[in-house]
Amino acid sequence: MIAFWFSMGAVAIFGADYLEFALTNSKLLNFAFVAQIFLLVGIPILMIILTLYGLLRNRAYQIKPIRRKLDWIWAGNLALLFVWVIFVGNDFTKEHHETYSDSLEGSGDPVSLVINSPEINDYQFGIHAPWVKVADQQFFQHALLDIAQSEDSKIVVNRKIQARGKNYGMAVSRAESMEYDFAVEGQEIMLSDFFMIQPWSQWRGQILNYEILLPVGQKVILPDLGNFIDVKLDLENLTESPRREIGKIWEMTENGLRCMDCQTI
Repeated sequence: MIAFWFSMGAVAIFGADYLEFALTNSKLLNFAFVAQIFLLVGIPILMIILTLYGLLRNRAYQIKPIRRKLDWIWAGNLALLFVWVIFVGNDFTKEHHETYSDSLEGSGDPVSLVINSPEINDYQFGIHAPWVKVADQQFFQHALLDIAQSEDSKIVVNRKIQARGKNYGMAVSRAESMEYDFAVEGQEIMLSDFFMIQPWSQWRGQILNYEILLPVGQKVILPDLGNFIDVKLDLENLTESPRREIGKIWEMTENGLRCMDCQTI
């Protein structure tokens, strides 16, 4: 039981930044939420211990009124937790999603995908976690990447952004506040594998998904794609992977991407 108390205390202290990211900007309210979780799990454990104590010591009559009070406390805590769910869940009710498209003419020359990763030297929770928090209170979330076949002769780059809020205006504000690097210059497509979430907006379903559509015959040079949280590729040969074959030239065929100079096929 004591170990459980210490573990919940550790969650409250070391997980405070997670809670600030997902729940509210108030540390006091976030600690109150952890306390509710503690009571929700801890009271049944305490009741089991008291019941066993009463049976072993033949003092069940003394334990019964205590258990009745604990029942009321547990029920009240469950009701408050339900209020929490409504409070936070209300911020996810409206969704805004928008697509921005850029295109360039396909050619025989390969296009290069250039990934700009932010320099995060002081971060928490691991650089390869779904999101990271840096010391200046900025939150970075990994982006998504899809590479598939285009329906025409153009190279199309779609940026799909999504966010939620308690009303449509808040969802739009959160989506518009997402910051990331993107540019199409010559034969280079430059994008970032992270996007920044402003601390005030917190995490409310923000998603940045790059979709690159290549015409058949178009070649592309792919760099390391390891920092994207999810990569969906239309591959001709499933044994090939741009996650392993860094810097190789790939060609879009009728059946998907084919590695042109891979050694490990």
